[in-house]
Amino acid sequence: MVQGRTITVAAASDADVRRADELRLEWGQGSGVEAILTRRNFRADDLRLNGRWRFWERQAARLGWLSVMSVPLADGDTLASLTVYSRQVRSFSHVEQAVAEAFAGHAVAVGNAREQRSVSEAVTTRRVLRLAQAMLMKRLQVDAEQAFTVLRRSAAQGNQRVAEVAADVVAGRVMTGNPSPSLRTDAAS
Repeated sequence: MVQGRTITVAAASDADVRRADELRLEWGQGSGVEAILTRRNFRADDLRLNGRWRFWERQAARLGWLSVMSVPLADGDTLASLTVYSRQVRSFSHVEQAVAEAFAGHAVAVGNAREQRSVSEAVTTRRVLRLAQAMLMKRLQVDAEQAFTVLRRSAAQGNQRVAEVAADVVAGRVMTGNPSPSLRTDAAS
């Protein structure tokens, strides 16, 4: 997986897979690295004979991996690669490659949906915070910083997130009418 300018191992199904992936990163070569860098699929039928990634292949074969297939996970920029290992030679045909490509496409789509939901939630939370802040500014006759302090302290006292308290303020569930003297004190400090 690409994080900033570095490729890291995001997940592995077992210790041998993780070690093979870590070796790819140590050597800077292997099917998964090339899939990320070139945005192309890579398959090696026998890592003992392939010769394309001579340092990594030797190490992967010592771990018992004899064939490998990598598919880029990309949407615009390449995000990661899906790599499948086998302890048998010639394990991956065009059928398995098509399945891996379909899985990679679904993984990218799920990742994009999660990212969009996260961004949407962040925008909504920010709007609610600003609205709650404005409501408290008017109600308590305080400035924006003091209103945020009221939200923050109320969240701490109630063991809640600030966003939850802000949503309650906007919904009229807390601090309705005249605020308690302690909240006025908080806002004035």
